Amino acid sequence: MDRVVAVDDYTHWPPEADQLPRIGGYLDPSPEAVASLYATSIHSVGNSTRLAELSRNMGIPYHHYSFDTLDDVMASCRSLEALYPEASFDPFRERLDRIFRENMVEDGGTASLVVFHSDDGRFTLAGSGTFYEDLLLGIGCSLSAPSAGTYPDVSVEGILRLDPDALIFLAPDETDPGGLREAQKDFWEARGFPRERVFVLEGDFMLIPGARLPDIAERLSDCLNSH
Repeated sequence: MDRVVAVDDYTHWPPEADQLPRIGGYLDPSPEAVASLYATSIHSVGNSTRLAELSRNMGIPYHHYSFDTLDDVMASCRSLEALYPEASFDPFRERLDRIFRENMVEDGGTASLVVFHSDDGRFTLAGSGTFYEDLLLGIGCSLSAPSAGTYPDVSVEGILRLDPDALIFLAPDETDPGGLREAQKDFWEARGFPRERVFVLEGDFMLIPGARLPDIAERLSDCLNSH
C-alpha cells in the first residue's frame, strides 16, 4: 500500500484503503482529484476509456488488468511484480495452492453458483470461463451451469434440470444471511430440491476475484464437503 495514493469509491479492503483519498468510480473518476495527488500511474481492473484519456492528459502510464479467470489473476500478479520489483505475490499463490491441495472435495460433484437473483424468479449463475469455474476445478468439483455465456440467466426450472450437488448463493451485501439461508432452503425444498444442498455465502469479497480468492475457494470447499 505504500505506493498507493488513492482508491476508487468502492474499494474497502485491505482496511488501510479506507485511510486513502477517493477519486470517484470506474465510470466517473474525478480528474481534479487524480491531478491533485500527483499520481505517477493509474491502475484499474478493466480497460476504461475515461481513465486512459485522463492518464494521457496527465502524461502518466495507464495499466489495466483483467480478472475474469484465474489465469488472468495470475497474469495480473506477474505484471505488477514486473512493474514493482519489491512486490511479491508468492504468499497469495502459495496459499491458493495449499487450499487446492488440502481442501479437495472428497467425492467431487457439481455446484451451481448464484451470483444474482431477483424477485421475479431469475437467477444469474457463474458459467464457464470464469474464475469461479477455475476455483471449483482447483478443489476437485465441476461447475453446473448452461453452456452459453459466462454469467447465464436461468429460471427455477433450469436450475432443477441442472440438479447440482450444491446450490450456492453468493451474497456480498446480505445483512441477514441467516434469514436468506432459511428462505432459500424453504423455497427450494418446496420445489423438490433437498434443503441440505442449499447454501448461502455472505461476505463482500465473494464476487471479487482479488487477494481473497483463497478464502472463496475454502468456503466453496466447506459447502461441498458438508452435505
